[in-house]
Amino acid sequence: MKVVQFTVPVARDHSIHIQEDLLPHFYEHLHRHTETQITYVIKGTGTLIAGNIMQPFGPGDLFIIGANQSHLFKSDPGYFEKDGLLNIHSLNIYFDSKGYLNSLLQFPEMAMVKKFIESSSHGLQASSENTNTLRDYISRIIQLSQGYRLATFIEMLQTMSKLR
Repeated sequence: MKVVQFTVPVARDHSIHIQEDLLPHFYEHLHRHTETQITYVIKGTGTLIAGNIMQPFGPGDLFIIGANQSHLFKSDPGYFEKDGLLNIHSLNIYFDSKGYLNSLLQFPEMAMVKKFIESSSHGLQASSENTNTLRDYISRIIQLSQGYRLATFIEMLQTMSKLR
């Protein structure tokens, strides 16, 4: 299967990109992008292919996909049937640690976050006990704007770096 180099449609006036997907099925091509991706699955089932790993996913799962890691959230076959009764819902945060956030990650206070981002380059799944906390952060981030959004995102990364 060929990997598609995907470009996340990131606005140049934001350091993180928020995307809510309400679709018949997940994006159906194995792909990668330069941004790290945090995905919270609200609705939908299938198989996540990330690098050399395949595992089932479902509602309530939260994944971190490393920058340039090939991946595919492969929806179950029922999502492609003509009756269209099934659909997916996910919340996604994309960020490029080599872009706008790079300078921020150089601060001594951000050492744990930088290490966490580097260690998640091959992807991670949040444990079920940590998913609720992270889901709450994502919900807040989506509702906020400007510096408040960025500050809450940094707080979420700080929390994630301590959860391991």
